[in-house]
Amino acid sequence: MKKTLVGAIVAVAAVLSLSSCGTMPQHAETRIAMPAVVVVQGGPIGARVLIDNVDVGALAKKETRFSVASGTHDFRINMNGQELYNRQLFMQDGTQKVIYLGKQ
Repeated sequence: MKKTLVGAIVAVAAVLSLSSCGTMPQHAETRIAMPAVVVVQGGPIGARVLIDNVDVGALAKKETRFSVASGTHDFRINMNGQELYNRQLFMQDGTQKVIYLGKQ
């Protein structure tokens, strides 16, 4: 009887260990790439914004947002021939840079 019990325990242990082989936890991972954003606060309404020497729009009332690709960009803001801002910005996906020009 003792031999049969030991044999049964060994058999159950073998079945349990073999049944767990090859199974991996199942999960899904989703990554969403968020664009980098430059936010300009303040400044004169109508000032032109140039990113990499391309006119991308004008400043609005309180703040204006511009999406940019990851990387280094030349960022300028001009009004009536006067340069209000000129910087090179390094941006990564999902980051936000705030440029405060003050109340105008």
